[in-house]
Amino acid sequence: MSAIEVIAPGPLALFQDGGRPGYAAVGVGLSGAVDRGAYELGARMVAHGEGLQLSRSPLAGLLPQSTERRSWP
Repeated sequence: MSAIEVIAPGPLALFQDGGRPGYAAVGVGLSGAVDRGAYELGARMVAHGEGLQLSRSPLAGLLPQSTERRSWP
């Protein structure tokens, strides 16, 4: 299992996911990324499927570090 450690959060940094579709009947709102198009484009750009978590830091300063070593093709 991979994880990301946040070394420095930066101002206004946040993490978002795809939301909770399909639960409106029990009172759970969709939530998730506000800009669904950008969220889905980002997922396609990194070839990631369901359950993608994304980070957004509009004022810079976010410093994430992966806890898993990977080599990309």
